[in-house]
Amino acid sequence: MVERFQLAIHFEKQEKPALALTLIKPGKMGPGLHRHDEGAGCKVSGTPPKPEGQISGLDWLPCNTYLALDRPEGAIFAAARNTTMRQLCAFLSNVGGYGRTVVDQSGIAGAIDFGMESTRPNPGGNVEQAGSAVETFEQALRDQLGVKLTPVKALVDIPIVDRVSAPKEN
Repeated sequence: MVERFQLAIHFEKQEKPALALTLIKPGKMGPGLHRHDEGAGCKVSGTPPKPEGQISGLDWLPCNTYLALDRPEGAIFAAARNTTMRQLCAFLSNVGGYGRTVVDQSGIAGAIDFGMESTRPNPGGNVEQAGSAVETFEQALRDQLGVKLTPVKALVDIPIVDRVSAPKEN
């Protein structure tokens, strides 16, 4: 893109409405969120679960990969291994549909693993899918990961386009 469109950008910090990701109980992660076991490394064992199968552990998931599996009752299972809270925030900013950047204020440093099952994200409305026994996205964040999203103003990086041109022919 840089060569073909002569694209030049830079980033500026601007104060914008955002969502802060914090632990509900400081220092305590939920059952679906834990520190990545550096000793175990990133060895993959087993096979991914079938869509209707029970999900236990994340050994089958390659490290540094975010995954969303379709599940019964319109649910999804979202997970990652060997990631960071900052990357989880970027994931939530993109898939949560909040229209705001999610910023990390959890205080958790280093690599983490997480896995949670929920209905599809429905920002602003905690309406469960009719007849579904699966937790809403926001409930799963709270109950399974032990985190919550709180509206804040935060300095976020905003891309500024300095230059862009019509594409050059191939």
